[in-house]
Order: sequence, then C-alpha cells, then structure tokens
Amino acid sequence: MNVLKNGTCFKVISDTRQRWIWNHIANNLWEESTFKVFDYFIKPDKSYLDIGAWIGPTALYCACKAGHVYAVEPDNVAFQELVKNLELNSSLLSKVTCVNAALTDHSGLVRLYTRTEPGDSLSSVIPTLSYDNYTEVRGIAISDFVTEYDVKDIGFIKIDIEGGEYSLIPSMHDYLYSFRPTLLVSFHIYRLREEMKLRNINIDNSEGKNSLDDQALVLARRVLKSLDFYKFIYDSDGKLFNKEEVLIDCSDGPFVFTDVCWE
Repeated sequence: MNVLKNGTCFKVISDTRQRWIWNHIANNLWEESTFKVFDYFIKPDKSYLDIGAWIGPTALYCACKAGHVYAVEPDNVAFQELVKNLELNSSLLSKVTCVNAALTDHSGLVRLYTRTEPGDSLSSVIPTLSYDNYTEVRGIAISDFVTEYDVKDIGFIKIDIEGGEYSLIPSMHDYLYSFRPTLLVSFHIYRLREEMKLRNINIDNSEGKNSLDDQALVLARRVLKSLDFYKFIYDSDGKLFNKEEVLIDCSDGPFVFTDVCWE
C-alpha cells in the first residue's frame, strides 16, 4: 500500500498484523506531534539515527527528508518487516542503513525481552513481565556503532526503546556532547517501575525514602543530568520545559533536547 503523509509518499507491505499503523499514519491518527518535530528539525544535509525503528514508520518518513537514515532495530521479526518495507522503495534504498541490533551501553550479546509477541514494538532490554521470555541479540555501543557503520553528520536522533533509554543515554554522553544532534526521547518510566517490581527491589517507606518512584526518579535524573549541556528542552508540541517539569511528565513524553530554538 502507499502511505501518504505531509507531502511524503512511500510503499509498505500491508498483509501483516501491523497494517493498522500505516492506516493510522495516513489518517493523521498516530503521533501527529512527533511528525511535527521531524518536519521542523530534520534537515536534508544531515543524517537521522532511529534507535528503535520497529517496522519503519519513522525511518521511512524521515528517509524522505534526511540525507541518510540509520535504522536500528533489535527485534528480528520487526527488523525483517522493516527491510521488506524499505525494499519496496527503490528511491530510498541507498539512503537507509538498517542495523539488526540494540544500541546499548556496551557491545556484546544482550537479552531482548518480549512483552507480548515478537514484532509488537514493545520489546526491551529490560524485563518488565518476566525473565523467561527473551532472545539474545547483538548489542552495540555508540562508539562501535559509529566506527562500524562509518556514521557521519548525525543531526537528529530518535530514541524509543521501552525503558532501555535509562542505561543507553548516559553511555552516549560524550558522543552527544561532542556532536550536539537534536534528540527526541520517549521516557518509559512506567517500564522502569515494572522492572523494579519484577526485581523485588526492597522498598523502605519508613521515612518516605527509597520508594519505587524514588528509585525510578533517581535513574531519570541521571539521564537528564547527562543531557545538561543542551540549551533547550521542548515537548513534542514545542512547549518549553525545564528538567523538573520533564520529571513530572516523563511518563508521557516524548521530549526534544536541542540547541536549536524552536520558534
């Protein structure tokens, strides 16, 4: 089927259980504010890094706008569909590098936990329902990723990895600080809290400290501290935020971290 969106057009396979996403996008029913962010910040002379590319809704859209796209997806079922969708678009093939791996804080095999079924867009490197339902996938640190794929001129990064952002983003500090790409992050703090419950973290509320929320917010503050150097934080509608406001709303997200004034 052809997907028409904001003046872009690309083809996708439609005979899968994920057909709904393409209908939603075409009818302006899926993450409209996210596409607004892409339209404002993606530039044709810069590359776009999609961390958590799934079957390609954001990667294919941005391939029509960016100089090059690096689409990173560790879920093999989703990755195979991503590749099939890309192959339907001959004009985009040379503009997209698909990587079947998880961008992680260290290189090596990592566990990718399935929440419902493979390919559902909810897979994560953190367990949220059980420790049993997982596959081992390749994990790659940002420094190794940049070297292996000869990554250059990244102007925009999207991170949507179901809780994995809490370990990944601090590990990317040096890269982000050096190159200052605009960053769009979904903070899945509820996934983090689910993992903590699964790990049976000892909760001591005797003094109102060390609660589950406190533990999650400690990690959220760690992430925000690693992004301190960015001049501006916006929500996806362009509203200016500060760090404490992000902590309050981080279950909703996504948020834009950038040195570009969004006018």
